[in-house]
Amino acid sequence: MATEKSATAEFVAILARFSQSIQSSIIKFGLDRRGVDPEDVLQEIRLKVWKKILSEKKIRRPASYINIVVNSTLVDCLRQSRKEAIVIQREKEKSREETSRKRSQLPDLQASWKVIGEAADLLMEARRRVVKLFIDN
Repeated sequence: MATEKSATAEFVAILARFSQSIQSSIIKFGLDRRGVDPEDVLQEIRLKVWKKILSEKKIRRPASYINIVVNSTLVDCLRQSRKEAIVIQREKEKSREETSRKRSQLPDLQASWKVIGEAADLLMEARRRVVKLFIDN
């Protein structure tokens, strides 16, 4: 049974040995341009390595294991980013549609003023002048 102390030592040793490789792999994908924080990815990789060490399973080929963990984590983060982008795009389209629908529901002001003007023509002369003056302003 691995002790916490030996697990921590193994974890630190693996991260020290592969940190440069991990960081270059993360930077290579330009995650920050896609809305993914590189630090979050790095933290996720660390967490996966730590869980593997705590499970008392020996990492036989650390370079290969780290490569698999980095690539799978990057793919997962990119997929999540893509899903979020799709949701955001759908919400923007939904908002545009709602705005467009609201605009189409507004009465046409010129048509409304025309109807009011026609109705004003039916009023007696004194009231008609007042309404027409109001419409003209």
